[in-house]
Amino acid sequence: MRTHPVDDVFRALADKRRRLVVRYLVNDAEGVASYGDVGDHVAAHCSVRPEKVMIALKHSILPTLADANLLRYDHETERVRYRPNGLVEDAMTVVDEV
Repeated sequence: MRTHPVDDVFRALADKRRRLVVRYLVNDAEGVASYGDVGDHVAAHCSVRPEKVMIALKHSILPTLADANLLRYDHETERVRYRPNGLVEDAMTVVDEV
């Protein structure tokens, strides 16, 4: 069953760690960051060891955000790029956790 893109966005933003990633990229002037920088940011705002965050980024967090078309990531260059989305940016102004 296909879901509506809005449902995918809100499902992706339902997790605090995924919101931290999106907020970090939205706040970057170019919307681009390395895995390491994103992982450090998430680890600094959650009580999770950086190693565990990096594993979650690779296997769960980034794939979920990519499936919702909120970002693209490149395993070879280890770069994450935000895909501008007005709905996401509006939602992030409402959810002020960081």
